Amino acid sequence: MRTKYSNDPLINKKNAIDFLQKFINSKLGGDKEMLRTFSFWGIANDKDFGNGLSYADGDRTKVAYAIDYLLFYDELKDIDFSLPGYSTKKETFSGETLNTFNTLFSSDENNRTALSRIYGIEAFRNECYNPQNKNNSNDFYHVYQRLGNFSIFPCLTIDKQSINTLKGTDVSIHDYLYPFLIRLEKAYKYYESETIPKECFELVSLMKKNRFFFSNEKANTFDKFISLFMLEGWEELELKEYLKNSEITSNNIDVVNDYIIKAKRFIENRTNRMVDKLIPILNNSKRG
Repeated sequence: MRTKYSNDPLINKKNAIDFLQKFINSKLGGDKEMLRTFSFWGIANDKDFGNGLSYADGDRTKVAYAIDYLLFYDELKDIDFSLPGYSTKKETFSGETLNTFNTLFSSDENNRTALSRIYGIEAFRNECYNPQNKNNSNDFYHVYQRLGNFSIFPCLTIDKQSINTLKGTDVSIHDYLYPFLIRLEKAYKYYESETIPKECFELVSLMKKNRFFFSNEKANTFDKFISLFMLEGWEELELKEYLKNSEITSNNIDVVNDYIIKAKRFIENRTNRMVDKLIPILNNSKRG
């Protein structure tokens, strides 16, 4: 059960900036550039900056939502980015991890140990990330918890199904970003149509449920959605197979390697773009 946060840092832009600066001073030694390599495992369950949950969930930490607010508020002024539990509107967002880890490598530690033996590298240990530890800094287990792998989706539901949960549970998507965006691109084409292909029906229905976002002029086409959330380069995430952890063997490690290389590159590039946008916001606030 979600623990109520003690305060809401997202009431306005100044509060979000102050909250993020507090995080930078406390966790990053005052160095904003560390946002480029910080893994959110480093604040798992942190009472000041974490997610208020009993398990780590970097995309829904308080500091991630503060960053979302600063990145997207200017484009989506009419949408509430308040933390869950504090929203005054129904039209809110929830965090989403774009490139999956658990689908491939399992959320179960025992399974992960077995998979790491198949994979042949020491890569998937559950330990807090230390930005100074260069051996871990390129480990995909930590990279996938960087800022560039987090986004937000509008979260109104139909029968308890949201866009987030559809991405995570659809048997042809398996929480991978590439097949989800392929589906979303097609769904946009049928958003205003009366005849919708079967494979798009559920997603189109959820888009219409979240019309407050998908009819917004900043997000009313697929290309605008990609641009808004800085998802350029997503096409490079295409794989020849989209494996689940139960399917990984020594015979298809090349697919796993391909995924890690492509996902890490995407995450690192997107992180840099997000931080490039954040730093001037923080710097300008000091001048003001």
